[in-house]
Amino acid sequence: MAYATKEEYEAETGTTAPANIDRLLTLASRDVDAALIAAVYDPNDEDVQTALREATIEQAAYWLDTGDTTGTGGIAAWTDVQIGSVRLAGGQAGGGQTGSAARPLAPQAHAVLQLAGLTGHEPRTYIPCREEAGDG
Repeated sequence: MAYATKEEYEAETGTTAPANIDRLLTLASRDVDAALIAAVYDPNDEDVQTALREATIEQAAYWLDTGDTTGTGGIAAWTDVQIGSVRLAGGQAGGGQTGSAARPLAPQAHAVLQLAGLTGHEPRTYIPCREEAGDG
């Protein structure tokens, strides 16, 4: 079951949802679940539900913004790239996914989850090692 509805998508994005929005929201919800595979949270908490809904909408919107109308990541990110004597051509312009099974979560979707404290990666401070007296 998707974390967001067509109506929520339209209200959040201010756009008319495509005909396949229910499928996109279901796939986006799976990607959100995959990003939180080891996270511990209360699924009944209203703040968690809001974050899951918003991240799902951001993921679906990202796909549509990058030309991936199916949510499957089947769009190449380049049409013609050359480095030295190596030339790669194909795909479509627009920066869509590469078709890899390891596709990342959309940046805004990840940000929503991170700001809600669901990703398990709290801010860290680097503390340099100090040499103790007598070490060395």
